[in-house]
Amino acid sequence: MTETTNLTVGGSEMEMLIARPEGPGPHPGLIMGIHAPAYTGLEADRFTVYAAERYAAQGYMTIAPFLFHRYPLDGERQVKIDGLRDDNILADMNAARDFLGAMEDVDNDRIGVLGH
Repeated sequence: MTETTNLTVGGSEMEMLIARPEGPGPHPGLIMGIHAPAYTGLEADRFTVYAAERYAAQGYMTIAPFLFHRYPLDGERQVKIDGLRDDNILADMNAARDFLGAMEDVDNDRIGVLGH
């Protein structure tokens, strides 16, 4: 089961998908970098939701920040992909890390990053 939340990063609202493991924590955390097909939104990308749920089922608190949040959801795919910049991605991932690390049921010493 997933849910979403929003963070403000660089003046833009960034949606994040959260997949919570069952049972009491603290749980190890994962920040999952999304792939290009998620450009239309996190919940519209079935693979991202599936992957986050699979990691949560293995006991990881998993979040996936929407890296295309600086563009309209209905914007063109290639424009969004071409517009991704390292400094923005780093700001997004750092904000996601701070969010995850502040969760009471996450072990702040066991947080990883992965992409697909």
